[in-house]
Amino acid sequence: MPWRVSLAPRAEKDLVDVPMADRKAIGRALERLAADPYSCDIKKLKAGEDVWRLRVGSWRVRFRFQKANATIEVLRVLPRSKGYGDL
Repeated sequence: MPWRVSLAPRAEKDLVDVPMADRKAIGRALERLAADPYSCDIKKLKAGEDVWRLRVGSWRVRFRFQKANATIEVLRVLPRSKGYGDL
C-alpha cells in the first residue's frame, strides 16, 4: 500500500532554501519512501516522539508516520549540520 506524503508548513519553507538539484533528489527520495518506507535509509530519532529521519545526501528530512490515514508527514528539511540540533 503506497503512503501519501504531506508537507508541514515549516517543511515547505525549508525547501525554499534547498538548491534545485537537491530539491529534486529529495522529491525522488520521498517518492521511494511513499512506495516502500522500510527500503529507504530511515532511522527513528531517539529524542523526538515518533520522529524519523530520511537521509538524502547532505540533507535530512524529518518526518512522522500517521498510520491511521497512511500519511507520511514531513516536518522539516534541514542540512545535516542542523538536522538534529533542536530535538
